Amino acid sequence: MAHTMKALLLGRGPEWILDDVPVPTPGPGEVLIRNRAAATNNADLPMLDEADPTHGGTGKESIAGFEYAGEIAAEGQDAGDWKVGDPVMGTFPASFAAYLVADHRFVLPRPQHLDPETACALPTALLTEFGALTVAGFRPGKSVLTHRRSSPPPAAPRRRTGSGSWARTR
Repeated sequence: MAHTMKALLLGRGPEWILDDVPVPTPGPGEVLIRNRAAATNNADLPMLDEADPTHGGTGKESIAGFEYAGEIAAEGQDAGDWKVGDPVMGTFPASFAAYLVADHRFVLPRPQHLDPETACALPTALLTEFGALTVAGFRPGKSVLTHRRSSPPPAAPRRRTGSGSWARTR
């Protein structure tokens, strides 16, 4: 494994900066996750603003992001039942990086059939839904309406033709 990795950093200015940083090492109770996909949510931009030293922010440098999906790359001592190669997803700071270290108790198993690009967007949404149902007093035996998707399925991929126009592929 490499000793450095690419990560999106905040705290250097008004934008995320892609730079090389050391690959973290898991400590007791932690796992190292090889990140395959990360998602943004509405908390990411305010954190960028709060860290921006050019506009009164803290200037505290850190790796951005919270949502990830990948697999276990290494285990610290007392890191639960996780094994190297286990597919995982979750919400934990510093997810806009090739690797992140997370407390093993906050890592979720990722179903084998769920690709990382989809899985990385689920944890915050699911926690938000759980919180809303809890606040609303939802209990077993009550009904709740859920929506399967909020947008139409993706269109067929497009490819560029020789004439400079785009065509759908099947």
